[in-house]
Amino acid sequence: MIQKITRSIIASYYKPVKAFVNDPHGTQQSTLKYLLEHGRNTYYGKIHQFDQVSSEDSYRSLVPVATYEHLRPYLDRIIVDKQKDVLWDTPVKWFAMSSGTTEDKSKYIPVTHESLKNGNYRAGYHMLGIYAHHHPDTSFVLGKSLVMGGSQQLNRIGDGIYTGDISAILMKNLPLLTKRRRTPEKIALLPDWEEKLQKLADYAMGADIRSFVGVPSWMLVLLKKIIADSGRSI
Repeated sequence: MIQKITRSIIASYYKPVKAFVNDPHGTQQSTLKYLLEHGRNTYYGKIHQFDQVSSEDSYRSLVPVATYEHLRPYLDRIIVDKQKDVLWDTPVKWFAMSSGTTEDKSKYIPVTHESLKNGNYRAGYHMLGIYAHHHPDTSFVLGKSLVMGGSQQLNRIGDGIYTGDISAILMKNLPLLTKRRRTPEKIALLPDWEEKLQKLADYAMGADIRSFVGVPSWMLVLLKKIIADSGRSI
């Protein structure tokens, strides 16, 4: 019964995906409208006249393509000057750190509650919906997910503002139900790679793991570790 109900819930996640596929242009228009509504009364939105945008063409003419260097002064207003409603109309409490591949410097990428809920987490739900749609008899929802994140360290850089690895930010804000179905956070976000690898392998060998979440190359190393420690072959 539980499995049937769970499958039904996950299958429902496919419906919005199907809607996107059937009407991609309408989806893009709705997304643009949503972003303009949240940005209209911000400092950035007022400068670029978001309230005058009536179509995709007017958006392109009023809002220039911006590089990180162009946006950095706005980020400083949030982080340094503690200003609100700069780029978004709700508080920005998290900043993900990039790997610093450009100009050899890490970048502060703002992460809002809405981007987590409507972007990162919703994408995960849609992914599950797609999988369940193509594999209706799946039983992966009955077990746990083996999750490997980055470093747990989050640094306070302002009044209620923190920065760190995006995986740490994602795990800190996971819905409660999702947290119960995955690798313990204290293990998944350990900063020391070797310690994390060993503890994840130990945990996996004693748990009912049905899915894997993480960077593919990292997961491959972990799976090889589990196979070696368990003495099993595949």
